[in-house]
Amino acid sequence: MDRAAAEHSKVVLDASGITFADSSLLNPLIPTHRTVDLRVAAPPRQLCRLLEITGVDALLTVRSTVEEAAACWAPDPPGRHRRILEAGRCSPSARLSAPPFRPVASGYRPVGPGRWPGCRGQPEEGGAGVGLRAIATFDVSTGGGVGHGLATWFGAALAGPLRGRLEQEQQGTAFFSASTRATERSPRQEYQPLATGWEAMREELLHEPETAHVLYMREHLGKPLVHVRSSTTRVRRPNAEAQLLFGADCGSLDDAGFCADAVEFLVAALDTVNPAFAWLGADAPASEETNLDWVLGRRVRDSVREARKLLRGYSWTTVCPEELSVRLGGPGALAATGAFHRVVPLSAGGVVLQATETVAGYTDEAVRGVFEALHPVLPPGVPQFDPAHPELRYFPADASRFGG
Repeated sequence: MDRAAAEHSKVVLDASGITFADSSLLNPLIPTHRTVDLRVAAPPRQLCRLLEITGVDALLTVRSTVEEAAACWAPDPPGRHRRILEAGRCSPSARLSAPPFRPVASGYRPVGPGRWPGCRGQPEEGGAGVGLRAIATFDVSTGGGVGHGLATWFGAALAGPLRGRLEQEQQGTAFFSASTRATERSPRQEYQPLATGWEAMREELLHEPETAHVLYMREHLGKPLVHVRSSTTRVRRPNAEAQLLFGADCGSLDDAGFCADAVEFLVAALDTVNPAFAWLGADAPASEETNLDWVLGRRVRDSVREARKLLRGYSWTTVCPEELSVRLGGPGALAATGAFHRVVPLSAGGVVLQATETVAGYTDEAVRGVFEALHPVLPPGVPQFDPAHPELRYFPADASRFGG
């Protein structure tokens, strides 16, 4: 990559040969993009998802084929040419090799003696290197509609985790990339500066766009620090998923203040919504699947469709929709289980369940307590450890047969 960037002003990375990608592939992309016009062509689905979650897709030009990636370039001036790097297929001198398949377990350590085999991985002391991610699922029963859910999610992010950053944007000390796309084929609508573009973006969110994102950086094209995004799920519209990803340096997972603020964001974002599902934790997979989707082999389309009958998953902080909260006896009964540090009823229905004061305190015992409290509304089946996702946390028992 460095050699190609040194010799050429325009570089296309043919990613079609990549079978697995993690941060070791993404790390060189942004620095290269700062020096040359870098484009990514034909990324497989797993890489596309990784680019979206990390916010890199908002910084790079991504196209479905090499031809499309190179087509919009003007003819090269004499003596300066474009370079196409084929991951996994070209000669060693020109190759950006796809990293070998290996589980991603940044910030976690293997299960040691005495731990339940399904409670896979404890957070490292202090939570160094681990990002916190909030995820919510909106469906046809979402209070106020999916558009209202999306607008409230982004608005809560700007009023909470990104509070004060808009002024920094005006001062030139913070940078935002914000856009929506009405459909997959629609042009991207940019909102810059976000300080003056937010109202227009909010109106577009109410119309349930195919995708939307707000990416905050301390420097132009720098490391993403907070990324807010939404997209339709693999289930047909209007079902949508919203996310907020805190960069690893936004706060420590053993910092009670940071963790409390993160939960407050979730409450503010969902209080008037009653989502189909939501959670907040450091063990969320980089995909639309939840922990239970992966270890129980559930398809996302079924998981989302049945979200108000069976809880999609659980983590450090879990949000049950009203339909499931009622079946569990309501906020009072859930608080009485002793499994939760904090139980917050949502005004539109549903309940926010914070297992422990900090994410770092979400131990194996806490995982079991959450499972025991929620097992009546969890999907049936015996969880099977997925070596591709060792970061997933779950209690290794069939909820339908659990007698605790």
